[in-house]
Amino acid sequence: MRRLLLSIGSTLLLFVVMTALQTLPAQAADYNNSHLMDDQVFNNVNSMTQPAIQSFLNNVGSTCLANYQTVNFHFDGTHWHYGDNTVTAHDGSGHLVLNSSPWNTSWGPASISASTAIYQTAQTWGINPQVIIATLQKEEALVAGSSCDAWRYNSAMGYGCPDAGTLYNYPDIGVTNTCVSSEGWVGLGRQVLWGSYQLEFNLQRSYGNTTWDGDDSITYGGFMTQGNRARCGGCTVNFYNGNATIDGQTIFISNGATASLYSYTPHLNQSFPGIFEGWFGSVIAQAYSAQYVNQSAYPSLLPGQSSSAFFEYQNTGNVAWYDDSSVGSASAGTLPVHLATSHSINRNSAFAAGNWGGGGNRPDLTFSTVYEADGTTLAANQHVVQPGQIAKFNFTFTVPGNQAAGTYREYFQPVVEGSPNGAFNDPGTYIDVTVQPITYSAQYVSQSAYPTMLTGQTSSAYFEYKNTGNVIWYDDNTINSAPAGSFPVHLATNDPINRNSAFAGGNWGGGGNRPDLNFSAVYNSDGSTLASNQDEVQPGQIAKFGFTLTTSANIGSGVHREYFMPVAEGTPTGAFNDPGTYLDITVQALTYSASWVSQSASPVLSGSQTASGSMRYKNTGTATWYDNTSIGGAPAGNFPTHLGTTQPINRASLFGATWGSDHNRPDLNFSAVYNSDNSTLSGNQHVVLPGQIVEFDFTITDNSSIPHGTYHEHFMPIADGSANGLFSDPGTWLDVTAQ
Repeated sequence: MRRLLLSIGSTLLLFVVMTALQTLPAQAADYNNSHLMDDQVFNNVNSMTQPAIQSFLNNVGSTCLANYQTVNFHFDGTHWHYGDNTVTAHDGSGHLVLNSSPWNTSWGPASISASTAIYQTAQTWGINPQVIIATLQKEEALVAGSSCDAWRYNSAMGYGCPDAGTLYNYPDIGVTNTCVSSEGWVGLGRQVLWGSYQLEFNLQRSYGNTTWDGDDSITYGGFMTQGNRARCGGCTVNFYNGNATIDGQTIFISNGATASLYSYTPHLNQSFPGIFEGWFGSVIAQAYSAQYVNQSAYPSLLPGQSSSAFFEYQNTGNVAWYDDSSVGSASAGTLPVHLATSHSINRNSAFAAGNWGGGGNRPDLTFSTVYEADGTTLAANQHVVQPGQIAKFNFTFTVPGNQAAGTYREYFQPVVEGSPNGAFNDPGTYIDVTVQPITYSAQYVSQSAYPTMLTGQTSSAYFEYKNTGNVIWYDDNTINSAPAGSFPVHLATNDPINRNSAFAGGNWGGGGNRPDLNFSAVYNSDGSTLASNQDEVQPGQIAKFGFTLTTSANIGSGVHREYFMPVAEGTPTGAFNDPGTYLDITVQALTYSASWVSQSASPVLSGSQTASGSMRYKNTGTATWYDNTSIGGAPAGNFPTHLGTTQPINRASLFGATWGSDHNRPDLNFSAVYNSDNSTLSGNQHVVLPGQIVEFDFTITDNSSIPHGTYHEHFMPIADGSANGLFSDPGTWLDVTAQ
């Protein structure tokens, strides 16, 4: 026989209905009359998912429920909406008032499976769905029974059925001769919703929790647990000794779950605990028991990367958990609760970070956060987890630099440290860690213009590449602080890779095949904003490699194509895709050419007189001219430019007494160098750039051995040391008259 206690407004209704029980699996009786079930079991809302409930109904061969569809329900904050277009007003007080309203399809389908109704209800009221299933069996044998009469669905949880045996008719919904005393409670969906509400209401109010479900004006009339309690928000607080008279016997009500079950059906020898244990195990929670609540998302990481993670577990046991911060103040013999690796337990994880304990098998030794049973309200003590509360364990994964790509399943569970086997049940909780293969990939962004160069010249150049891979690029300035297994990224010659370039400048590395070992600039993805770290290139950022090209005398004139690409230094093949980037370098032949600009007046000498002479030439070639003072600092392959005699070239002049032993080099250094305007002195008086003008000053000396007459003294610039002087003859001379 069953009896149901329902609180509507401030009224108590007492109901009784008979039911037949089905044969269930044998189970040891863990309960007694004073303790029908632990609260932790009664409120274990996460014991079954909706698919698990459906699977259970299928496995027990539930003829009545496995494929049954019932009306859906939805609470919008003020009203309960049902799929048969009725709305039940419910402001959190349990008051039920039927109203007409169309179904809003945005709330879901009008009909749902029995397993969905059970699951949604459990989540709504915070009750164990297994308690709902056992009650459905106890009341109308709908779970394991085969008699699926309509009246069984109408009174599925026995909610609202008076024990006087009165039958009610509701023609507008086609229900006749039902024990349910209100149309708003008829049918499986409503019975599950409001019967479960009553069970949780009873538990909460038995402890004097008058604010549960928002309306404290309801006066609770059921059994109370021991303590100072009030039956409503405005009621007097009284001390209750926890004793209750049930079927003529005095029974001590030890906890809220026991109070609720007796208030719902006030009789001894209840069938409910036996049904529950036959299907779902003990009604008594383990001393140490953890129920999975939540966890972090599965991480996807590269070798060397780290990621934070967490697990949340509810204490479904009957003792408090202490961590390393609180165990010292706990009772003697209390052991701390840690998060440990599992499968096998105490397994050393490949992903253990530096702050793990136990040599890589204890991710967290203290609770990161402790919540009340609602999962959001912080508990008063953040280092003790009371039964029903929730502990959060935070920790860090770190992928070794040499970890092979793949997905690794890492199991974890709470353990009581120092107990023989960890003490806890295995909740089967894990995180799948995906280790991505490292990809070095570069996309061309921009580069410097193709240079045109002369032998001995230098030119700056650059390439910009976007990091389109999944790994950070480090240069020589940051590689020492990079994660283990990282490689520095350099700019290298290519086609073939590591080719020694003829244009390698003095700052190149690798013997002429590494133009740049450090990033010249690092930009964000917009290509203009400088990144915060100028020596690391995050995926999506852009690296600039700047370097210098130098031409030498052995590079022939023409266009030379020089290929370049980034490489991960130290990898077998450089790791990068070949972006096919190159510079076309045009090398122009050096030409030595001079055009006459001006000269001194023709001198007239007699006897041993001397006169000053000068010649001015414009550099109309492509080669820079260096004199004896500057040739030492000139690029390799250059020759000093002197003023020489000609017709024939290197002719010993009669007037060159002061020109050296060969009398054919009037001037070895530039007397003056002018810009192209022929008046402004250039910045360097010993180097003549193309377009500039040089003046050679020299001395003409007469002597008595020179026959009288006028002499054409021919002169021209010569690249001294070259095979033929290199210059063409500009046909310049001075007329020197000897009297």
